[in-house]
Amino acid sequence: GAKAVLERMEALSLNRSSGVRPTVETYNKVIEAWGNSGEYAFAPLAQAVYERMENGPAAHLDIRPNDKTIRTMVRVWARSDLKNAAFHATGHLMKLQELLEAGAEEMEPTLDDYLTILKCWATAEDKHAARRAQTVLKQMERLYLNRTSDVRPTVACYRYVLIAMSNSRLS
Repeated sequence: GAKAVLERMEALSLNRSSGVRPTVETYNKVIEAWGNSGEYAFAPLAQAVYERMENGPAAHLDIRPNDKTIRTMVRVWARSDLKNAAFHATGHLMKLQELLEAGAEEMEPTLDDYLTILKCWATAEDKHAARRAQTVLKQMERLYLNRTSDVRPTVACYRYVLIAMSNSRLS
């Protein structure tokens, strides 16, 4: 499938005369393909492609995840029903926040990114879900208040935190 084509492109790219070279968009399409697949472990499979961009074969091609890559990973993990899905989705949101704070304005998390994560924690079967949702909301508020981000929390954001609290044993 898509993974095999990507691996073939990576192998061919080692020989500059082949003229074959994957791009960030190539990796994004493979991640999207895994995210839309019916495979049981689609999120870890998409994560493996993401990691190939960060540390693997894409490194020698100077290909790095862009804002679309990271946002796609947020959504892929949010769609997953694996136990640690909310944790992984939040990690990708935090990556966007870190890059924004480092000056990469295109990495600014959108309201939809935050709502996706907060909804994930609201429905997560994790005893720390309430605390984690609150942390995401506090970070969102902090970035807005210090003018790093134009995205401000909405009523829906607070609602998801309250739902996470009511579903959590730690509330």
